[in-house]
Amino acid sequence: RNALYHYSIGEDQFFTKHWQEAILAFEKAKDLSGDDSSSLRDLIDFKMMLCLAGLGMDDQFDQLASINLAANRGLLSGYTKAAKEFYAGNDSGAREVLATIKSIVPNAEIRAPWEEAMAEFGYTLADNQAAQQTAPSDVDNP
Repeated sequence: RNALYHYSIGEDQFFTKHWQEAILAFEKAKDLSGDDSSSLRDLIDFKMMLCLAGLGMDDQFDQLASINLAANRGLLSGYTKAAKEFYAGNDSGAREVLATIKSIVPNAEIRAPWEEAMAEFGYTLADNQAAQQTAPSDVDNP
């Protein structure tokens, strides 16, 4: 079986929040991907980091986040920074990082797998306060 097969299994497990199973599938996909698929490997490392967060494994999360940041590879580093901010409860800081990524990488298709992973994990990527509208009160509807 190839790397994409195991990555797909990991994706299904990730989406259903079966974090440990997702990690196992992602590790297998990473082992099978070799050095040819650095963008896939980066996305796998990112999703594995989110799985660790989902499992509440703070030390392992921090360790993998540090490795991801030290790799200094574009999207992996940027989205790792945003995830760390979200994980620390600093949503506005995370959204600032995401805005910076968007200004550097304006192509939404390139950003999509990373942002989908964050949204599937449960992070709210947009500032909903600006989008919220208050419902009219009963006083306004005689």
